Amino acid sequence: VLSSTKTRGLCPQLQSLPSAAEMFHQYFTEGLDVSDRRPPPACAAAPTEDVVRACSDSPYSLYLYVGVHLDGGQRTSVMLLGYVDLSSGLKADVDPSAGAAATDARLLIDRLKACGLPLGHLRLFYCNAHPTVSRVFELQLQAFSPRLVSLCGLPGIAGRACQVGLLTAFPRVLDTIRELYLHYSNQPKAAHALRDVFALPYCPSHPVCVQALAVIDIVEKMASTQRHLRDNLMLLDGQHIKGLLTDDKLGLYFLFLAKALQPLRALQVLQGGAAVHVAEELQLVFILLRSYAASFLHPSASSCFVRRWDLCILQDKENLLLSCDVDIGASARDVLGSTALTEQDRNDFFNAATTFYKAVLETLVQNIPKRLGNAALMTVTKVLKHPEDLCVSAS
Repeated sequence: VLSSTKTRGLCPQLQSLPSAAEMFHQYFTEGLDVSDRRPPPACAAAPTEDVVRACSDSPYSLYLYVGVHLDGGQRTSVMLLGYVDLSSGLKADVDPSAGAAATDARLLIDRLKACGLPLGHLRLFYCNAHPTVSRVFELQLQAFSPRLVSLCGLPGIAGRACQVGLLTAFPRVLDTIRELYLHYSNQPKAAHALRDVFALPYCPSHPVCVQALAVIDIVEKMASTQRHLRDNLMLLDGQHIKGLLTDDKLGLYFLFLAKALQPLRALQVLQGGAAVHVAEELQLVFILLRSYAASFLHPSASSCFVRRWDLCILQDKENLLLSCDVDIGASARDVLGSTALTEQDRNDFFNAATTFYKAVLETLVQNIPKRLGNAALMTVTKVLKHPEDLCVSAS
């Protein structure tokens, strides 16, 4: 889609994913046409002839927003088209009457066709619905545009990877966090000892994916304050809670995860920022893929996985590093050599660490845009910083 001659290109559409609120605010107060500060004459039941003509001459993008709040407590669905007007650059067109098309992929396709939009030119798709719902739209649209790039899985990818990794490999850690929080909430003495651990808002009934930063922060605090907590056990009531804090195996898990979750924390912080650029998200995801793969795969297998994103590579035991070579962090490695853990404890830990890495990589691969490839992930930031050197072709 992109080549290197000097003319205007489609790439600014990849700069960021606007939220529904941002989209409407910009549309109704400033306009989305970067060359004309007046709102485009697009708030109608269908795209104008100029919009259809522009989308017929060059690739375009489709953003589908469901559950948009209206006055009076009502909700609706809205389609936003991003397209290129070669005379004036990037533009956007709002269709506020998507209606039932937002819940039925066939209705959405029928609506696009009825508007005269060529489905074969659709190159970028985003939907703010749940990933399982968005995936249905994506598959239907790809039947008409095989080179379609979907960004549906990108928002929230760090939280989902964190949740899957912990639930799959270290469920005991999550159980421990819940138990400590309940003890912290109900015991005044425990509140004093654990207040730093639960510095960020945390709710045990909420899934990890919606409070990933809080969970990661708790893990890091548990890892860094283990000695302090053990020295202050007299402030805690109950032998069970004291047993959790003096469990060497559990302490090892926290030390490992404090290191292993850091890349996901960085991605979560980036995605939670006020101005999120898709290019930066994609490049950081690629860094995570490369980092996690190198942590437990042989170099050749790791390199192959980063190039091909082939999940079968993760399941082949021949591709795994020996336990002594798996990257578990210096702190966890020190504990392995200094505590009275049994051989079974050590085996359980390395199996869990490997399972964690696999689960995180699988989640990342399943949610990143498949059509970009690793070369695009590596270079997309550089490309989008210089849109004047790009052109768009409909091929």
